[in-house]
Amino acid sequence: MTGLARMLDRIAGLLGTVSAAVAAVILAAVTCHILLEILLRNLFNSSTHAVDELVGYGVGAMTILAMAHTLRRGEMIRVHILLARLSNTPRRAVEVVVALLTLIPVMLIGRAFVLSAARSWREGSVSTGLLEVPLWIPEAIFAFGLLLLAFQLVTYIACLILDASAPIFVSDVTTE
Repeated sequence: MTGLARMLDRIAGLLGTVSAAVAAVILAAVTCHILLEILLRNLFNSSTHAVDELVGYGVGAMTILAMAHTLRRGEMIRVHILLARLSNTPRRAVEVVVALLTLIPVMLIGRAFVLSAARSWREGSVSTGLLEVPLWIPEAIFAFGLLLLAFQLVTYIACLILDASAPIFVSDVTTE
């Protein structure tokens, strides 16, 4: 593998790990908010009136931010029926084609979120909930997560093409 490809792979790995850690922090925050809401409702007959909105944004952010790391670890849900029957070279070719086909919608949706976040920033759009969250914030998080997934896909493709010993992101494919 070339030095540039190796460096990009390391950067993608680091960004994916940091992004997954942020997703874990969001999970902890969402859990704390839900517990607070339970306590407020049951002990004080009160509410933050924001749990639905914040938990919704949190679940979306956790999902999208963890995708690149999940792909890198080979833990994306996959159909192994074809891969299990292929030898190494055809398996690599199929992986490259599938990664390229996945990259297209990820990039298109990521671009749409970038444009939407920029428009929301420009227009000052806010959510319709009680908190009136500026919409550019969740949209920018989604854009970042999708573009990070796209970057991980590109580095995966480069590694598969440039390095015959690079592992395929499938750890449990068997030929049985």
